[in-house]
Amino acid sequence: MQSEIKAEKLEKENRIVNEGKKKLKRKGREPETKAKIIPFGKQEDTGALEKKTEKTPRQKQESIRFYIVTGMAVCVLFITGFCTVQSVRNIKNGTQVIELQAPNEVVQKNEEGAGKVLDMDALAKKILDNVAFDVALEKLDDSVAEGMVQTTDGTKLQIYMGNGTNADELVLMTATSEKNAETNQQYVEAHLNEIKKQFQLYIPEQVKKIENAVKIRSGCYVAVCITSDTETAKRTIDTFMKQQ
Repeated sequence: MQSEIKAEKLEKENRIVNEGKKKLKRKGREPETKAKIIPFGKQEDTGALEKKTEKTPRQKQESIRFYIVTGMAVCVLFITGFCTVQSVRNIKNGTQVIELQAPNEVVQKNEEGAGKVLDMDALAKKILDNVAFDVALEKLDDSVAEGMVQTTDGTKLQIYMGNGTNADELVLMTATSEKNAETNQQYVEAHLNEIKKQFQLYIPEQVKKIENAVKIRSGCYVAVCITSDTETAKRTIDTFMKQQ
């Protein structure tokens, strides 16, 4: 009886040992996960990499659009900065214009023009109808005109301009007194000097017209006309002022 028990126990132990050996053996046969080694200088799946790096047509369009928008933004910033500098210079020059300018041509003596009331709207129409301009002139809003030419207090200012590539211009000023009209002469001369500098830089062929501008003062009134048709402009303004 005891021998049978010992045999069963021994058989059981052998079975346990064999099971353990089988488990260890199975574990030893399981494939180990190893990192794939790629030889130096070679690439794995080059086509896939190229697909990842190559841009789609939409991405290319977005890149082009980005560069265009960036370029436009830079141009806008440059133009804004240039205009700001010019505005500051105009403000500074406004306190010095009297020292810089020569007197305008006086068609009528001040004492003869004193007390006369001229219809400057009618004068503007007569000039625009009779004088030959290289481009059509349009009247600027009062707020825009006042930002371009400095005037004495109470002065009515009218400015007619064409496109930005042509210097043709008409400036009419109605002051509250003859003394203020004389000061307005200096201010409009400063304006002419400023636009002359700008055209010298960008469109120099327009400078001669600015230098030959017709400039007439009578009493409280100042008229300045930039045109190639100087003789007609001078005759039209002169006749109008003398007939009033």
